[in-house]
Amino acid sequence: MIQQKLKSIFLKDPAKPWFWIVLGILVKGLPLLFLLHNYPPSDIPGFWGATMTDTHTYLAPIDNLLQNGTYSPDYRMPGYGFVYLVFRFVFSQAIACNLLLIFQFILGGISVYYLALIAKKVFNCTPIFYVTYFIFLFSTYSNFYDGWLLTESFCTSALIFAIWFFVNYFEKEEKKHLIFSGLFLTWVIFLRPVFAPIYLILLVILIFKRRSQTPKGALSSTIQSPFRGLGQKILLLILPFLICDGIWVTRNYQKHNELIFLTSAKLAPRAEYIYEPALSNFIRSWGGSADFTDNKTPLLWFGFHLDGMPDPKDYKDSLPDYIYTSKFNKDSLIEIKVLISMINYVASSGNVNLVYQKALKARLDRYTQSIKEEKPFLYYIQAPFFHCLPRFLFGPEVKYYTKRFQLPGIVGYLSEIGFTIFYYLVLGFGLLGSLLLFCRGLKYNSLILLISIIPLYTIAIHALILRVTSNRFLMPCWPFILVCAAYLLISIFERKKAK
Repeated sequence: MIQQKLKSIFLKDPAKPWFWIVLGILVKGLPLLFLLHNYPPSDIPGFWGATMTDTHTYLAPIDNLLQNGTYSPDYRMPGYGFVYLVFRFVFSQAIACNLLLIFQFILGGISVYYLALIAKKVFNCTPIFYVTYFIFLFSTYSNFYDGWLLTESFCTSALIFAIWFFVNYFEKEEKKHLIFSGLFLTWVIFLRPVFAPIYLILLVILIFKRRSQTPKGALSSTIQSPFRGLGQKILLLILPFLICDGIWVTRNYQKHNELIFLTSAKLAPRAEYIYEPALSNFIRSWGGSADFTDNKTPLLWFGFHLDGMPDPKDYKDSLPDYIYTSKFNKDSLIEIKVLISMINYVASSGNVNLVYQKALKARLDRYTQSIKEEKPFLYYIQAPFFHCLPRFLFGPEVKYYTKRFQLPGIVGYLSEIGFTIFYYLVLGFGLLGSLLLFCRGLKYNSLILLISIIPLYTIAIHALILRVTSNRFLMPCWPFILVCAAYLLISIFERKKAK
């Protein structure tokens, strides 16, 4: 009797959106309230949620635009700032930030339902709707970001809606879904430019899906018919990006006299440190962390420090011994430290500073090149796969997330264990499921391929190519890792049931 009652409440028809959306907003509100109750770190008086150094790189350009008429600094694309601008037009900074927080929280709650619908439509399976919905609903890892003024929450929700409209197009064949998909994906790119290649993936799948519908043995005139109107559909998908990025490129050219399609490191607030990219590349060449939020980044060992970074510490012999080549040794790196301290000391002397920086950059580039040439296994295999990838997926930042609710005593200890187990199980099942679905998608269904390729691309581009080890960059693909995990769990269950 009780089982039937619970089933009637929590296993309602997926076609009842209001029930699932309201439930999503209510349940996701609990971890948000816990976060706000614990007074998260914030430097905006009157703001309820949490901020970090990156927050102001999104908000400051909008405040400057309203006060001075100039979007500056313009290192960030205005995907986050535009939403902030809507509220900032009318309200003070604190109220606008609180409304921004509420909006991304509500959007996150709605996206839970649409992620589950994506899974249901792609796999043509109702049970996967429920599994995906409730796993995502109670995922504390993703819920945590709704309380921070960062791009993670919006980017995650926007990516879900982009894929939802794209998948929905193949069911209803309504062209407006391609426009909405392109619109949300454009927002994703303006939030996180690194996701621009997802557009290419959608375009390939749009063509591949149509090609797969062509019957075997058809005449040549018939073979061409599935492609009729394809150009129009491709245009509808990319039109939002062409318009928005066209405006952005025009603005950048007028201000910088340079074609900047997304963003450029030259526009970064720290651009005066021209050696910093070379230093970061050198550290990442052996698999070290060059992320500013890392308490143990070798950047601090070298003496590089920006506002918001952990305080510099004395890292005695913290650099691994296996990195040295014929071009540099430990004494060489100590000389690098001295050069950086001299740059900091003569920061006011522009010409002298520039000479030191150019010399430093040249040495660092030479050291990085020597690792590539003399230690190719370290550079191409060991560093990305055995250092950057594990730190990206399982690094110290993950442990911080498992302690986020700061519950007292045994309850806090058990919750930390539970959150940790949940993260590792979902990640393990999700990655294995994504690999299986990738192979299956190549053979059978391009939409299945889309679900699997988003996690694989996100992990590969950040951990293996860019060698970014900050775990928060995993967040936008986390919902699709959940879908892959749900698929694998249901597959295992059905096989056991069949036996």
